Amino acid sequence: MRLEGVEIIKTSRDKVWQFVTDPHVISQCAPGARSLEVLAPNERFRVVADVHLGTIAVTFTVTVTYALLGEPELANFRATATAAGSEARVTSFLVLTETAQGWTEMKWTVDLTVFGSIAGLAERLIPPVSKQLVDEFFKCVKKTLEV
Repeated sequence: MRLEGVEIIKTSRDKVWQFVTDPHVISQCAPGARSLEVLAPNERFRVVADVHLGTIAVTFTVTVTYALLGEPELANFRATATAAGSEARVTSFLVLTETAQGWTEMKWTVDLTVFGSIAGLAERLIPPVSKQLVDEFFKCVKKTLEV
């Protein structure tokens, strides 16, 4: 499944870059995040997060790797999320462009593949839940950065 969009964040590109590449601050906007562990600075971190798929709550351990960082405009993250009997693989790209107003346009894509026992829910629940999680994430990012 692919999700994509464009967000206008009313702050500088450098501030957005610092935010999206700092696991301590970006994880605060991850819906359901319970804990964070930096495994290798500027390379890899792990988050434990609770995700609700309808009436089912699933706890995922998500390992995020910085696949490519092209400061201050391009970031590629890869993540593997595991839960009992299930796995999700995520690849995301962010392209940050400075606008004429000095704000940041963030073009983003997320490719998500789900395996295992929750894969059967993928067709029905994962698309709307994924959209909801993305909306919550960007609402938090904007609230945090547009101060």
